[in-house]
Amino acid sequence: MIQKIEKKFPFEKIISQMELNKENMYEIIEMFKYIYEHGLRGGVHGFITLKQTGIFFEENKKEILEYLEDKSQENGVSLENFIWGITSIKSLKELLEEGEAILLNDIVWWYIKECANYIFEILIPSLEA
Repeated sequence: MIQKIEKKFPFEKIISQMELNKENMYEIIEMFKYIYEHGLRGGVHGFITLKQTGIFFEENKKEILEYLEDKSQENGVSLENFIWGITSIKSLKELLEEGEAILLNDIVWWYIKECANYIFEILIPSLEA
């Protein structure tokens, strides 16, 4: 197992949930590298499906909501306006027609993309230093 970093950092829960060992470490790193380089439109094969996003959101709700609040404050906008900025849903009417599953899907994909950015822009460089 890769040594767990003791310092508190964003995405700690999602990263600590990954079984990082010699057998799958490179596969997981490559998956996050793909997300980091290409984003998530259309999803990433083998990672999470639309059906699973609701479950993922519920399991990681506290961390996701705290991160959303931190990012909205960092950007000087309300949480609601920040969420509208990251979702593909652009009106209340569309939200009512499409349902909350699409909104949760957008939030989960945004969060995973943020996690990938964190891994490749902050975490890996700090481990190499």
